[in-house]
Amino acid sequence: MRGRSGAPRKIGRYEVKGALGGGGMGDVYRVFDPATRRMLALKVLKFTYPRALHYFKREFRAVAALSHPNLVQLYDLHQEDGQYFYTMEMIDGVDLYIHVNGHNRVVTNAATLCQPDRLARLRSTFVQLLRGLAFLHGQRCIHRDIKPSNVLVSREGVVKLVDFGIVKELLPGGEGQSLSQVFGTSTYFSPEQSLGSQVTAATDLYAAGVVLYELLAGTPPFEGDSADVAVMHRTEPPPSLVQRVPSAPPDLALVCMELLKKEPLDRPSAREALELLKADPEVEVAPAEFVGRRSARKALHTALGAVREGQGRTVLVEGGSGMGKSSLIEEFGREARLFGASLFTGACVMRDHVPLRGLDTLIERLAEAYRRQTARILRRIARPIRGPVIESFTFLGELLPAREHGEVDGLHELDEGLRELFAALAEKHVLVLALEQLHLADDELCDLLEALVTRDPHPPVLMVFTVRPEAVLAGSRVAKLLEVIARAPSAQRVELLPFSADETRQVLADQVDPAPAWLAEHIHGETRGVPLFVAEMVDAVRRDPQGPPPTLDEVVARRVQRLDARARDVLDVLCMSGRPPRGVVLEHACGLDVDDLYAALRDLSVAGLAHMQSTAAGEVIAVPEHGLLIDALRRTLSHERRRNLHERLARAYETHGGPLDELRRHWAESGEAEAAVRFADRTAASARAGRTPTDPEVAALALEVAQGDELRATLLRELAEGQAAAGRFGEARRTLDELIVLRPSAASAARCRQRVFRLLDGELASLQQLVDLRPDAENVPLADLVADLAPRLALPLLEGVEGPDAALVRARALASRVDADAQREALALVEAHADAQYGRDPVRRIAYARALAAVNEARGMI
Repeated sequence: MRGRSGAPRKIGRYEVKGALGGGGMGDVYRVFDPATRRMLALKVLKFTYPRALHYFKREFRAVAALSHPNLVQLYDLHQEDGQYFYTMEMIDGVDLYIHVNGHNRVVTNAATLCQPDRLARLRSTFVQLLRGLAFLHGQRCIHRDIKPSNVLVSREGVVKLVDFGIVKELLPGGEGQSLSQVFGTSTYFSPEQSLGSQVTAATDLYAAGVVLYELLAGTPPFEGDSADVAVMHRTEPPPSLVQRVPSAPPDLALVCMELLKKEPLDRPSAREALELLKADPEVEVAPAEFVGRRSARKALHTALGAVREGQGRTVLVEGGSGMGKSSLIEEFGREARLFGASLFTGACVMRDHVPLRGLDTLIERLAEAYRRQTARILRRIARPIRGPVIESFTFLGELLPAREHGEVDGLHELDEGLRELFAALAEKHVLVLALEQLHLADDELCDLLEALVTRDPHPPVLMVFTVRPEAVLAGSRVAKLLEVIARAPSAQRVELLPFSADETRQVLADQVDPAPAWLAEHIHGETRGVPLFVAEMVDAVRRDPQGPPPTLDEVVARRVQRLDARARDVLDVLCMSGRPPRGVVLEHACGLDVDDLYAALRDLSVAGLAHMQSTAAGEVIAVPEHGLLIDALRRTLSHERRRNLHERLARAYETHGGPLDELRRHWAESGEAEAAVRFADRTAASARAGRTPTDPEVAALALEVAQGDELRATLLRELAEGQAAAGRFGEARRTLDELIVLRPSAASAARCRQRVFRLLDGELASLQQLVDLRPDAENVPLADLVADLAPRLALPLLEGVEGPDAALVRARALASRVDADAQREALALVEAHADAQYGRDPVRRIAYARALAAVNEARGMI
């Protein structure tokens, strides 16, 4: 539904408060998120054709994982009812042109252009723009549409680069046909961009030079019709800034003219431009050369050799945070390319709430590289098999007319079509398909990957998955997938362990000369060989080669000291959290409002100390980056500070809920161990009074202090029922064993309930025992349980039992019979108790609905 302004009132769960503008691909709205209680910007895709969706998702995925003060922060990508949209931070500010000039009018007067306040604003914002570009380019992304309207400045003077709709990723190892399209705005076109030639980071720097020229001179270097301007960018030198604005700052004028060089290789990089302006780049140095991992690379190359011979292979790369899984994939991609293979990657991301997240990116990159060949292959695939593939990976629909998309008949699985597509592409190409962060895969993706890996034949490609084992929950769908992959004959598991001492020495030798053995030993001991921290400590040594070698604690402390008090407090709370806490818990524990909390988390993300994950429902979780880093930070906290943090977390968990073991640990560490038990006792009593189920963890904790056999028996029953409700039937039976010892008079009912739990656990052989050993008090609930599984056993249980509950269960059991008399009796019983549907008892209303459905189904009405 839309309001008077034409804007929708809601998009997904987000409440629209107004329009902010629009671009070529999407409209942008100011929205309120009730899940996080924040004002956000939301960009919704205007178009539904596959190519638009492809670019829209690519825009989000290329930037969402990046955190830098001068890049807009993207949060969540959603797909609901066929509509795609993503959220991002709300920037309260204006574009670069208005910020520098103070208005939106053209300024050409030299005296006005060179006013000190104006030049100070210009210098500050342009330096920030260069820092944002230096970071973006360091992440192998190119913006391709730098212009004043895409550079926003907040009220605090912070530059935010926005609108990444045509961002280009520089993907190592990928090959194939690439799209040659002209993107951008002609006023800010680079010479190579206007020709449709290969764009690089230098393309963005040329556009930044045009922006700087326009701010210094009042107008762009070239003006006129779009086609004429494009030609001038290629053929004419820019008018001299010194002649147009003699009072322009010499260093800014020099950088501007350097950035406007025609040849991309002649232009300075963003970092070099910052150095010319004597500004701190504030970006990390380039990563060191890849080191070590010989056994892992050998395993990958062995698998690739089998693929060249037409055999499909799967390699599962396991390793904790900071172990270099992504670096390994990238290096292997470079090496594989030398042997004629092509690498295509995707990554599962928590904030990406779309079907088959991660794999769709991989498939789109593959299809974009081999467009014509992919189209021919799709045409050869039978329509009923082709249909599910194009329906699931909409970008493929761009390759064929709509009439050739095929149909989904429900008889063919998605993996059939993918298997055919991969096999046909593999006839001409050696393919490596890498899917990272498998621990964040959703159930639908797990089902598909399991089918691809286990069903014969395995596609003749090398599939590589990376996973953090410590992030996989026991019993989860991902855990089951990993078990299946481990058993597959075509699969191999590769575990990334910490660096050896020799590998640490090699990293040091690549960066520092000389590299004494004692220094390598020191770094290896401090970092325990974790590659991420080895690189960080080596960089610290490289920056200060004359100083004493730092400890890991000192390196981490330097990273932390740039945080403000708010972000440091949030980081301290995270250090004490055993599990990543939810956003509301952090808000309470830190005493922050939601906007301040997100600002702090953004600072921690920029510093590489923590990141945010979010569920589709909007629940936010704060995740520290690495256990070793958290250990180092924890050592800096005093005993009193730790005790206070634990108490704050305990009170936050009491208020907002959470794992009881976490609550108990925090109370214990704060010196008030009994507080958790008192909380459990209060919670159990409250649940009992409200006739709601008691959480099994709460019941177990309350049992520790419960006085009197009657209360303990009650808690044991609640614990057993809670365990059973959670599917922990074995634990529930053992709890009832304790109840039988405590209250022998309850033994008959308890044993009957144990057999119910066995039945629910899949032990159907216990069904007849259950019926034979029942106590009379269990007749109706037991009949209700078995009415659907074994109706013939339910009817004897109800003989002589009166009341509506028994009658409705009897109706369900009778309805399963094929004789007309039984079905008429069932209908009569339902009609006689029709008033149950209007009663106050919800359990009875449900019982009536189930009975009515069973009778109607038996009569052929459903």
